[in-house]
Amino acid sequence: MNKSKIELVKVTKGVIHTYRNHVKGNKKDGVKLIRKKLTRNILCGKLIEERKNQLVYGYGCLNIVLDKKSNTVVYISNYCSPTSINKELKEKLDIELSIVKVDFMDKIKRLFKAG
Repeated sequence: MNKSKIELVKVTKGVIHTYRNHVKGNKKDGVKLIRKKLTRNILCGKLIEERKNQLVYGYGCLNIVLDKKSNTVVYISNYCSPTSINKELKEKLDIELSIVKVDFMDKIKRLFKAG
């Protein structure tokens, strides 16, 4: 995967508000980080419904409604029936999209803290 080829989804103000306030651990996320996370969620999730102008993706308990023409997330709901995610792809995209940065020394430090 090459992050320069991954186009981030756009988001509405309502989606930003809902994401910050109803998706655990994202209260202080900036708009760009929310766009990265929702892009990742769509790529790792499952297409659960196709409408005339929209695609609905499931990612865990999150449903994401994407407008096809504008590539904009227009609605999210965090209280849905859980859908599976591709965890291996999620880990790769977390790094590709700079959602999390884990280097070798961080992994070593975590091992020593756990043991």
